[in-house]
Amino acid sequence: MFTQKPQGYHRLADLMGRYPETAIFRRFSSLNMINLLSLQAELIELRENCEDVWAKDGGLDNIDEEKLSTFLKDSSQYKLLLKLRKKLREYSTAQA
Repeated sequence: MFTQKPQGYHRLADLMGRYPETAIFRRFSSLNMINLLSLQAELIELRENCEDVWAKDGGLDNIDEEKLSTFLKDSSQYKLLLKLRKKLREYSTAQA
């Protein structure tokens, strides 16, 4: 692989590549926990924002389905929903 004997991380990577059972990686558990907690806080804030918008838009009960679907695509509700989806995806894929 190398013309010279690898040094440092290259040497370690070469060893782990030849003997995968020797591979050891840090998990950064406390950093991952901080990340998850901050994502939770962001999700809580987004949920509160959504609840506020839903309360303001509470008078939408008497709009027919066709108008409602158009309204949701152009509304602040829909924009918040897109933000919420993105953040939920990020939270769901984050590792502990």
